[in-house]
Amino acid sequence: MSVTSDKRSVLIFSIAIYYAVLTGLFAAGFMVSRYCWGLSCYAYVNGTVRMVMFVTGAILPLGIIWWNRTTNHQNSTSGWSFHSTILLSAVGITSAATIFWLLRANAYFLGDGYTLLSTLALDSPFIKYREIGESMAHLWLKHAFGSGEQAALLSFQIISIAAGVIFVTVVLLTSFKLFKTSLQRILFFLGMSSGGYMLLFFGYVENYSLFVTATAVYGLVGLLGATGRINRWWVVLPLIIAIIMHILAVVLIPSALYLLLQSTKVSRAISRMSTLRRITLFAIPAAIAAVIFLYLYNTMYFFKFTFVPLIAHRFTVHGYTLFSLTHITDYGNLMFVLVPALMLFLPAWWIRKYLKPLSGSALFFLGIMALGGTSASFLLDPKLGMPRDWDLFSFAGVPVALLFFYFLLSGKMKRTAIYAIAALAVAINLMVLVPRIVTQTNQYQAVEQFRQYIYWDRLRNINALGLLLDYYQKAGDSAQADEEYKNWQKSFPELQINRDGFKLIVSGQYRAAIEHYRHVIKLNPIFPAAYANIGRAMLELKQYDSAIAYLEIARGMNPYTPRVAYDYGFALFSLGHYDRAEKALLGALSVDSTIKRALLGLMEISKRQGKRDQYFYYLAKTVALRDAPIAPLKELGVYYLSKGNYIRAREIFSEALKKGLDSTYIDSLRGRFPQL
Repeated sequence: MSVTSDKRSVLIFSIAIYYAVLTGLFAAGFMVSRYCWGLSCYAYVNGTVRMVMFVTGAILPLGIIWWNRTTNHQNSTSGWSFHSTILLSAVGITSAATIFWLLRANAYFLGDGYTLLSTLALDSPFIKYREIGESMAHLWLKHAFGSGEQAALLSFQIISIAAGVIFVTVVLLTSFKLFKTSLQRILFFLGMSSGGYMLLFFGYVENYSLFVTATAVYGLVGLLGATGRINRWWVVLPLIIAIIMHILAVVLIPSALYLLLQSTKVSRAISRMSTLRRITLFAIPAAIAAVIFLYLYNTMYFFKFTFVPLIAHRFTVHGYTLFSLTHITDYGNLMFVLVPALMLFLPAWWIRKYLKPLSGSALFFLGIMALGGTSASFLLDPKLGMPRDWDLFSFAGVPVALLFFYFLLSGKMKRTAIYAIAALAVAINLMVLVPRIVTQTNQYQAVEQFRQYIYWDRLRNINALGLLLDYYQKAGDSAQADEEYKNWQKSFPELQINRDGFKLIVSGQYRAAIEHYRHVIKLNPIFPAAYANIGRAMLELKQYDSAIAYLEIARGMNPYTPRVAYDYGFALFSLGHYDRAEKALLGALSVDSTIKRALLGLMEISKRQGKRDQYFYYLAKTVALRDAPIAPLKELGVYYLSKGNYIRAREIFSEALKKGLDSTYIDSLRGRFPQL
């Protein structure tokens, strides 16, 4: 077969794949299935949008074929003038920002959207350290806008859109460094800017938009370093920023190490080693890492619940294990949603054999980066189910898209089918991305999508219908809110059993309550409230070791529940484990600084350990609470008197008088402290 006919065959093959994907999208829009949720993106848009998109999608390849046949790419791909470049770049970036704003989300059911909104709206919202960079950015911006949920929403929207603008700007600027021709730059820009992760930049409410942008900047800077266009050490800065934005960015470290050590004395020394020594060199740290992993997996429930189990255990839901059909199809759907263009990988690889081989270091860097992200998204457990929790794993799509479009477009190309394949790849990306964007702009469509996702992962979403209840209550639709409440209780009978068990705890029937909650666990083995309430009942029975065992499970499933952290700390305190108890109580206060019992517990621990200054530190925090009892006020007032701080003592006793302190007590103190 000649080269020309071979290239023509590749193009025909690519078009066939494109129409197969289009047909699959059309069919999945009418036959929604758990096993093809990624293809079902058209199931939630209205008929008009669906028809327009499919007609457009059907015509696009014809236009691409005509363009490929009639355009002399060799003449049309020369670089633009400097002024044209600046003008077109400004137009592209401005257009992207405008599109992000005009098509911003109007519903926030995916991920933890509504939960994050209500949390950020608090005066002192809890910040998760694993995503501290982006969380703090939202907090600072919210304070700049004021307070309440509206300020919180504006904070999420602006950061989401700003992250998108940074993303497209960096991609555009990098394309000028990576490619010599305008056509290559345009296709690379469009390819990277049409991936499924772009949904995060349309006013999406989550803590991942800056993380995904930082990942993209890291990959692009690393690619420039790997191809010798900039100093490769520049990659360290975006890597640090990405890790600050989210701890998952640590999976990028191996690719950074490869890039920084490549062609150094270290790498040359390793290359000169025998095969056995090289295997040993990498096997030892791998073995150490495996031992640490197994230790943490078997001793920390939070770590255990972070990963999809290799084999089923007592907390496994519906047989969802690492190599179960549901998880594998979930992963396939995720990759399809993030980088639909991957469907054209085979023809892209086929056509590359006619072009000059690419830089091995660049491909290795991108390959290691992509492997880190895709491995993490395969191993980590989607707590809300993959369809809802897609945003946590969206960063994995960036290096895959970067690898695909760089692999496809790099090199010297004249009149070739490769441009048509790249254009088809962009078209596939847009055919999947656009309906997902449209769905989030329409509240009715977003609700329908949300209901379907809950149905698919019922046990993982036991509190999700409560979000719909809150949504309709805030909208003033009390009738629909009542209907949602009935559906919620009907869909999750364990909720009523859980409430019945709590009534038994309140009435002192602790053993009966424990049996109630064990029945709940049989219905739903990942319901953290059931484990927490068993732990609480066992605390009342003074079965502290058993209580700790159940409370550790509850904390592993939901580490951000202050009451569970307090109960856990109290159980440890009762057994004399003061250091661990102090850590647990501080954890409870980090989520909710107003838990009086946690402060009282820390006071008692400090007293027993003889830490006087620490004791009065927690005493002062207890007194600062609105519902502070009189006894701590009296004690702190006397403490300030003993230290000679009479002004502060008068303030404390004045507050105590307002709460009912007998004035004769203060009169008795004036004999010893006339300054009072």
